[in-house]
Amino acid sequence: HASVMYRDGDIGGEAVIIPKSNIVASDTNDVYVGTFVYNTHDEGSYFLLFDGVTNEQIARVKLPRRVPFGFHALWITDDQLHRHIEYHKKKRSES
Repeated sequence: HASVMYRDGDIGGEAVIIPKSNIVASDTNDVYVGTFVYNTHDEGSYFLLFDGVTNEQIARVKLPRRVPFGFHALWITDDQLHRHIEYHKKKRSES
């Protein structure tokens, strides 16, 4: 296990494990760790991405809107997203 210190003013959310490829990650060598933070100084929300081995921050992306505390992320493939959209289109057309 490892710890990462956020920037001054950052309040972190739940971290999620993100596989580096479409296969199931077998160990920490195959993953990124992502999380949302809210910065109390600039009142902005950010998505942070860390390397699963080195714990180094790879990206800090400022988001256009505030992400509420307790927000949970769901990582799905492009195919899963399109199947989900088609499923709900079909359900709407049936009602």
